[in-house]
Amino acid sequence: MIDRLPPAFAPGARVLVLGLACLGLSSGARADSSVTWDWILSGRLPSPPPVVDYLDTDAFDTPADFVAAAKANGTTAICYISAGTLENWRPDRRAFRKLDRKQRRRGNPLIIGRKYPDWPDERWLNFARYKVFLPLMVKRMKRCRSKGFDMIEFDNLDGYANRTGFKIRKRHAVRYARALARKATRIGLVPIQKNAPELAGRLQRHFGALLLEDCALYDFCGDAVVYRAAGKLVFDAEYPEAWSDEGKPFDLDAVCATTDAADISLIVKSLDLDKSVQRCP
Repeated sequence: MIDRLPPAFAPGARVLVLGLACLGLSSGARADSSVTWDWILSGRLPSPPPVVDYLDTDAFDTPADFVAAAKANGTTAICYISAGTLENWRPDRRAFRKLDRKQRRRGNPLIIGRKYPDWPDERWLNFARYKVFLPLMVKRMKRCRSKGFDMIEFDNLDGYANRTGFKIRKRHAVRYARALARKATRIGLVPIQKNAPELAGRLQRHFGALLLEDCALYDFCGDAVVYRAAGKLVFDAEYPEAWSDEGKPFDLDAVCATTDAADISLIVKSLDLDKSVQRCP
């Protein structure tokens, strides 16, 4: 770990540095594989909350009193939102659809695209026109902050690698991700990059942490080095179901060795991200 954050930051980085310091991620931080965390996005939230260093739960489904109880344990609370897709059960879905119809009437490119094949209740958003719907994402961020969350996870930033119905390129994802990070930082939330590891070098200075999925399975844990070199946390969740789908046996000891070598904090979860969890011995 380095003993100070690098001097070259994006606009708004002073606020990000202050936020990182408040969360123990600046000088002398314990930002390594020994950090404990959990990620619960389905099922009933456990009562009391699990005692971990970091806990990632849903922006809409998590009540403020749960966040307060978690923080009373010394836990840093992470707020989950999907920034790259529109989920058809969210209470603000009509606002996105209204914007989409407005674009159609004006003859502009739409903002809601194809279904996400793995998650058919979600549709991709058009990153190339993120400014149209960014205010709605800011409302989500403010919801997180009002509940007492400390950090925010932006999911589905990798539209460029999927069939979205739009011509989304990496440059669009980078611009959108940076805009999200700036807004979150100004609101008082430390932003977390989710997946899209090939963009880590272009996004690290704007984000406070990186969250990966199955980096051991697909052999890209090394892509996290830019975050670790900056003294920033890297989380990884491995899914035994995904290993099985790839025809590979899941060996916890081997996976732990891989993530430990990359200085990444590992949890083993089911794909539905319920409260069950497994950690390294």
